[in-house]
Amino acid sequence: GNFAVLCVADMHRFSRVACSNSFLKTAVPFRWASISTGLKGEADTIVETNRNTARHLKSGNMDVFATPAMIALMEEAACTALKISLSEGETTVGTAISVTHDRATQVGVTVRAAAEVTSVEGRRITFAVKAVDETGAVVGQGTHARAVVNTSRFLAALAASDGPTGRPGPN
Repeated sequence: GNFAVLCVADMHRFSRVACSNSFLKTAVPFRWASISTGLKGEADTIVETNRNTARHLKSGNMDVFATPAMIALMEEAACTALKISLSEGETTVGTAISVTHDRATQVGVTVRAAAEVTSVEGRRITFAVKAVDETGAVVGQGTHARAVVNTSRFLAALAASDGPTGRPGPN
């Protein structure tokens, strides 16, 4: 296909762009105009002993909401924000997360995560993320980044790569 160097002002004019990621040396379709700052998503969960506590996930030894579970909930909220903006065959993968876990949450309490798009740079999307409990107290907050990928190309490149990490070289 045809590729062009895109400036931010021209992104809406193209439906295909070249990616620099080594997994994606081919064009990746992307709906530039539909992902913009301000998009929001939410996800919620109830803290359950045999599902998302530190003891159950082996990230600690107490029955309180686990940090990995909070991060997964924040990622789910980010995915929800983008759900209707992605083209068929596209998904996003998490590329970075920086959060604080500010408050313990006991079993039986509902936690809601919210994600808001704060920047879009090419196929990289950055979010402000926050989790609160049912009283509105902040459980955790920070930033999260995701990258838009073509699902089948990504999986094919991963399968063709060397080693279990998908990266060439020693694993």
